[in-house]
Parts: sequence; C-alpha cells; structure tokens
Amino acid sequence: MYISYTNVPLRRAPCTNDTMPMMQLPESEVFVLRVCSGDELRARVRALREAGWTLAAIANAWDPPRQRSSIRAISQQPTKSPLPVVPSPPSSSSHLAAAENLGRRHSRARRFFDRDNPRIPPGDLSKITGLAPLARRYRARANPLGAYARANEELTELCTSLYRSGVSVAELAAAASVTYRAMARRIGVGR
Repeated sequence: MYISYTNVPLRRAPCTNDTMPMMQLPESEVFVLRVCSGDELRARVRALREAGWTLAAIANAWDPPRQRSSIRAISQQPTKSPLPVVPSPPSSSSHLAAAENLGRRHSRARRFFDRDNPRIPPGDLSKITGLAPLARRYRARANPLGAYARANEELTELCTSLYRSGVSVAELAAAASVTYRAMARRIGVGR
C-alpha cells in the first residue's frame, strides 16, 4: 500500500537564526520524514528548509541523526513531485524586530576609496601625515603629556571625526601610511 505524505501541512519554525536555542521538529514531521523516501523525502526536506527549519533540526529527526551536509544535499536535489503546501504562520514581534535589525546592520552603505577623488580635506591630510610618524612612536608607558602621546590622541580624534563624516578606513590608512587593520583599530571600527 502506497501512502502519500506530500499534503501533510508544514508548520514554520519559530525562528531561523542559528544562535537561537535548538529547534525540534514536531513529532508528526519526524514520523513523516522517517516514513518517506526518494522523491517525496526530497520534496519534504526542501519544503521544510523553505519554511525556515534549520538543517540541524531536520537532521535530528532520524535516529541516529543524519549529517547536516546530507540534509543539504537532499534538499538541493531536483524533485518530480510538487512541494507540500506550507502555510505561513504568524511570527512573533520579537523575531520580526530581530530580522529587521539584522537587515539594517547589513544594509550600511559601503565606503570606497577613490584615489582620484579624495574625501580628506587638504588641511586635514597634511595634519595626518605630520602626526602619523609621531603617533607611531607612542607606547603605553610613555609620558601622557609627551609629544608622542599628544600626537597619538590628536590623530585618533581627527581620524575618528573624518570617519564619521564619511571618509573610508582605507583612505585614512593610506594618508597615515599604516595598514587598514591598524587604522580600523585606531578609530574603533569592527569591534
């Protein structure tokens, strides 16, 4: 006797972020996954992935659990049977807010360094090139009122204000003749 499980409705996972606690498929989904095989299994796994379930949650449906890479391979294989109907469940407001914040963080405008059109004003550029050699010689044990400490502090303030006004880290690093990472550390980018 052949039983089709492709029309069993799927429920969307409460969250898709991997940093959230481990999600577990409902017992009905676990049963369906263990009984299905072949094309139906591929369609079911693909529908679960599209509904938002993690690879780990799907892999844990079997005993012993399958590898996540195996689940990914199953979900990427072509299927002849249609994907099961997946209703879109209501999401909680905290998950929507987290998704919006994640999108906002990645949608920052990238800054590019165009050597033909520099964004650092000429006066600030000459100030940076004069302060950089002195600031490079500053050490933590140095006299806080000494020339090296003052140059280091002044260079940090100037570069931070220029970065906030839209100058790229690469342009600031080129002006100070230091590496990108050294300038990013100085102005506090990437923390």
